Amino acid sequence: MDTPTQRMLKVGKATIGLIGLDIALNKALAEDIPADESAEYLYRAIKGQNYIPGGMTSTYKAALEREYRRLLGEDLADDGDLIIRVFGTGCISCNSLRDAVIDAMMQAGIAADIHMIHEPDEIGRHGITATPALMINGKVKIAGIHPTPVQLEQWLLEAAEKLNGLEKSSAYRLPTEAEWEYAARAGSETAYCYGDDPQSSQLNQYAWYEQNSAQQTHPVGTLLPNAWGIYDMHGNVTEWVQDRYDKNFYSNSPEKDPAGPATGRKRVVRGGSWINQAWSCRSAARGYYSEEYTDSDFGFRIVRMLE
Repeated sequence: MDTPTQRMLKVGKATIGLIGLDIALNKALAEDIPADESAEYLYRAIKGQNYIPGGMTSTYKAALEREYRRLLGEDLADDGDLIIRVFGTGCISCNSLRDAVIDAMMQAGIAADIHMIHEPDEIGRHGITATPALMINGKVKIAGIHPTPVQLEQWLLEAAEKLNGLEKSSAYRLPTEAEWEYAARAGSETAYCYGDDPQSSQLNQYAWYEQNSAQQTHPVGTLLPNAWGIYDMHGNVTEWVQDRYDKNFYSNSPEKDPAGPATGRKRVVRGGSWINQAWSCRSAARGYYSEEYTDSDFGFRIVRMLE
């Protein structure tokens, strides 16, 4: 009997891990379910195994239908996000390609969802005949060999520029430190978006951290958002921001929208992660690391500039 596994799905602006979605998609394809009936079919198949927030049913159904149409090979329009897929059956070289992509994104100052595709059937449905393989916004860029860092950065910048042009947006980038904290606080002036008590049971509802994470990351959006609807600002992964680190910067920085120093050997990170204690999950929590530093409790989120 098939064992339910998690598959990542873009739902609205969040990427959610859904249990049993792989199995449901494969069954729908095998039964030749029409695309216009797929939303209801897939939703019935996965709703009993996953938490679906109230009022989000139509959003989930639209996301499920879009994913099914993508697997059918339909040419879907860009939805305004940079999406990267790395294909391979769990090999070391596939993980190495993923790490190289993350490094290239850091160098380019952009962010994107990265999906690791391990299932052989799905790899085949994308027309991939050799792994590791890299797909950016639906286009296979390379398969069977590793790209150079220069190639990766060029492909990422080209894809981001295309989206910028489609959306009349000036840039995709990391948030500044000030923007990150503004979003994390969501209008609050307390240590956490809900209050000041680090031992409160409320933190378990907003953040994956040392006490509830089981020592691993979790899909985005599986706990409560803050007052502005933003998920995982207190925990899950510590997040890179755009600012370079200078211990004296804020003693003379602009009061409004400080963008950080122009130069510096290290970059600022904000917020707590699955490995941290509650104190490190405060809205004000910050640190700094070399740009080359990588770890499983580090990540980032994208900012889109609007004209």
